[in-house]
Amino acid sequence: MSVRANVLSADISTSRKVRRITEVEAQRMVKRVENVRNETNRFVEQQGFLSAAEKVSFDREFDAIATQLCR
Repeated sequence: MSVRANVLSADISTSRKVRRITEVEAQRMVKRVENVRNETNRFVEQQGFLSAAEKVSFDREFDAIATQLCR
């Protein structure tokens, strides 16, 4: 999950630099990525692992962010 979060963060930054998205859109997307990263860390600390259902849910959120970048 952290690799995908890092890649998405870099993609958001690149899209912002080439002005494909606004500063506000970039900030919102980065916040969403950070929320997933924080939730993932919290679940791993509490349970010692990330369940398959949680992973799928977080993957969907990352997919939604990536779809916004590709539009």
